[in-house]
Amino acid sequence: MDAESKNILTIGNSIVDLIFKVDESFLQENGLVKGAMTLVNVNESTLLREKVDCGVEISGGSAANTAVGISSLGGRVKFIGKVSQDNLGNVFKKSIIETGVRYTTEPSVSDASTANCLVFVTPDGERTMCTYLGSCVELNEQDIDKNSVISSKITYIEGYLWDPNGGKAALKKVCALNKDSNRLTSFSLSDSLCVERYREDFHELTKSHIDILFSNEQEIKALYKTNNFDEALSSSRGDCDIVIVTRGANGSLILTSEEVHQINPPKISQIIDTTGAGDMYAAGFLYGYSKGFSVARSGRLGSLMSGEIISHIGARPEKNIKEFIEESA
Repeated sequence: MDAESKNILTIGNSIVDLIFKVDESFLQENGLVKGAMTLVNVNESTLLREKVDCGVEISGGSAANTAVGISSLGGRVKFIGKVSQDNLGNVFKKSIIETGVRYTTEPSVSDASTANCLVFVTPDGERTMCTYLGSCVELNEQDIDKNSVISSKITYIEGYLWDPNGGKAALKKVCALNKDSNRLTSFSLSDSLCVERYREDFHELTKSHIDILFSNEQEIKALYKTNNFDEALSSSRGDCDIVIVTRGANGSLILTSEEVHQINPPKISQIIDTTGAGDMYAAGFLYGYSKGFSVARSGRLGSLMSGEIISHIGARPEKNIKEFIEESA
């Protein structure tokens, strides 16, 4: 693999997170599924915001968070995602560029506003999300630059991108380019409800185009339509070269065709906010794997990254995380 292909490309929804601390009763009163992401329209988003106190505003989006994590480790990474020419769009663009991520996607020219995600964090640190997609649904295959794809060793795509038709077309274009240029495609299942919406599509995608699959326990069971975790794991092994399943306090599992690696959970004193835990795990793994680390070491780096992110509010690192590279060895 040539030097230029040490880059990583991430593609997904450009979203500004608005984070609120709430009680369990808030979720129940508003019919929200704890730990899941629900799509809402602009009116529903506004009504929910009126029911809570002022929150913390942080640029987010799953694949964007992963890009920031990779950059924080010293990796060369580009993000593709759509925003509008409005205040939140400017906030997003400024924030991600300041982290060292390359971001050049042309903004939307429609009347839709930049996407936002209401993140409701309960006392146990679990996050429940309500996402207004706004202009990020306008991402399409024209936004996918061929050179950015084929010059990257790995492209990482979030499952949420399957919701809009344009995103679906963009994803398919990336898969085709990677296949033709012998590059790797990695994919996150994103959310169990997202998997349930597109189970057949996701299953076909993982079997035909995905080299590295990221999931959690609920998502992998949803993909294989079973309540039996071991059964889901067994089914997944023949579909992708590498299957990664994060399991919270139980750490994570990494499956290849020949091995199963148990990665211990990170050691932290208190869980504050689980927002972005999976995103940072992906960042650590992808950075490590792109640098030639073993599957197990890449997983340990991902675990350390996720531990840092759940120790504070927000889905972006707050400390110098390059020390994790040596710690993962």
